[in-house]
Amino acid sequence: MSDTTMTRRPRGTDWAMILLVYLISMLGASALSRSGTRVGNVAAAASIAAATAMIAALGRRFVKFPLWSSVTSVAVLGAFAIGSAALWPGIAAWRQLLTGMLWMHPWYFMIFSGSGSGSFVCATTTSRAAGWCLVGGAVAVGVVAPLITTLV
Repeated sequence: MSDTTMTRRPRGTDWAMILLVYLISMLGASALSRSGTRVGNVAAAASIAAATAMIAALGRRFVKFPLWSSVTSVAVLGAFAIGSAALWPGIAAWRQLLTGMLWMHPWYFMIFSGSGSGSFVCATTTSRAAGWCLVGGAVAVGVVAPLITTLV
């Protein structure tokens, strides 16, 4: 089921590193998207995708989810972020999406870094379904921002 075990809970220094990556990526993405161009938006989205991967990697030793599900979830969130920036019809509208919703992508992995209790909302982290729950959650997080923006 799981190809890794949690060795310990994250310490203050672990959280400091994760939060530093998060802060830098959010400030960087905001600055990159200010150009008002599609290239700036894609660069901002790539910054968010990179931060999502870095935070998932930094928190990897604290979670019991299978490695494949973490990698797949990072890829799904990165594809949603970069794809939305590249394909969104209105450049200014995408920037509004960024400031309103895309902060959730790296945050998605931050919430699991401290959840080493062995249970998860839809399955225990040692069950076969746990990896799919992580991926399904990533799809939901990736879909929610464009869906809300489109419907509202």
